[in-house]
Amino acid sequence: MSNHDPFKHLDPNHERHQRINQVNSQAGAPAVLDWPALDKMAETIANNGFGRISALDDDEEARNLARETILLHRKGVEHVPGAETVIGEHAGPQHDPSLSLQTADRLYGLLAFDTKVIFPLSENFTWRQLSEKYLSRYRVCDVDVSIGCERTNAGLVIAIKSGEFVCIYKTCESCRKWFSQPDREHFRTRTFFDDLWDRR
Repeated sequence: MSNHDPFKHLDPNHERHQRINQVNSQAGAPAVLDWPALDKMAETIANNGFGRISALDDDEEARNLARETILLHRKGVEHVPGAETVIGEHAGPQHDPSLSLQTADRLYGLLAFDTKVIFPLSENFTWRQLSEKYLSRYRVCDVDVSIGCERTNAGLVIAIKSGEFVCIYKTCESCRKWFSQPDREHFRTRTFFDDLWDRR
């Protein structure tokens, strides 16, 4: 009995790639030749989209806080005449508008105290490095959810991932502990989160 496997070196996505190229051919589009690079990018996008960076990513109220921060960013970009997304400084080849396919798999850091600027993140520039650079001397609590909030004594940094954004906050101990409390009746009411907003 032979141990020879004729499919050993065959890409598991080979059939899918062939189907895509057949559709491209029928549509008059060029064939895709660099499948390994595209497969790697697709895997990175999936990991970025579904990966978690902290336990707060799964907390409903923390996600609401992140949504509020992202909404502030969107309002600043979409509803102010002449406004545009400002890309903050970053390390490595994270952002290039002319190479949207190559940079589409990025996560973006969003500092809660200034939602006008987004920062492309990567292995060269993580959300932790971003917070060290901009929040090391910042002492105002961005979270402000606890009745015992120490507004000007924020010594902790938390990050909450929502979609492609990693929202980064400076928080006091009381507001950080609030997320672990079963009784959250003192939370600021947030009324604009609905299915329609989440689908945008």
